[in-house]
Amino acid sequence: MVDIVSSASCKGCGGPLSLKPGEVIITCEYCGTAFNQATDKAFVLDHSIIPNGLDEEGVKDLLRAWMRGGTKPPTLAKEARFESIRLTFLPFFIVNLKARTAYRGGMTRTGGWVPREGTMEKEYFWKVLARRASAFPTREYDIPISTKVAFDLSRVPSGSTFHNSEMDQDEAVSMARQDIEAHHRFLLQQDIDSVDQADTSFDVDEIEFLHAPVWEVRYVFRGRPYDVLVDGGSRQVIRGDVPPPDTSMKGFFGTIKGALFGD
Repeated sequence: MVDIVSSASCKGCGGPLSLKPGEVIITCEYCGTAFNQATDKAFVLDHSIIPNGLDEEGVKDLLRAWMRGGTKPPTLAKEARFESIRLTFLPFFIVNLKARTAYRGGMTRTGGWVPREGTMEKEYFWKVLARRASAFPTREYDIPISTKVAFDLSRVPSGSTFHNSEMDQDEAVSMARQDIEAHHRFLLQQDIDSVDQADTSFDVDEIEFLHAPVWEVRYVFRGRPYDVLVDGGSRQVIRGDVPPPDTSMKGFFGTIKGALFGD
């Protein structure tokens, strides 16, 4: 069993490292060097960060425009009250790999049994959120990887929350493999009525480690709270709760009017 160190100094600058329970990869607050608690060594992967491009007022403006779109309640943008807005930098492993699934099964949709077998092969840049017990919608989050830069703590604004990784790269690769195996079986079941065998092999190419800025917002509309996640890099809504439609006749015509003519 690997021992977890209780205190350490940064290998880059010699400054004290702030160690927290559960974190495997930590980041020096002084020079930005990443450090692996479990092995007492500097982190071997390149550490990148997606620059944040929003402040609180920018988040509010973006969400007011989002609230006016689609079939949301016509008065949502005017009546919604922002209760909390906070910026969090989340750690992700990006696992670039090729997955090949050899499958065997059959079709019954034509009334008889028609055997099917073959190979499904795909390449992925699979995202793994390096935090445990999180409900974050990782699959829905299109990380703007093209905007990444070398990690620099000066890009983490004062007052924001910064999370280190709770897993190492081996565990991240293992999670990616499990997710992709399940994903391939799901894809096969869309085309084949019965999947009797599905064996997946992997060729891992590269692994990246980065931090991405996510704004967590709670707003209140007519007494009820709703949550929205905003990508600070691409300035896009990742996922947002929307109030249910007003089913009254007044609400119905208000929605139609808002969709046609705006507020």
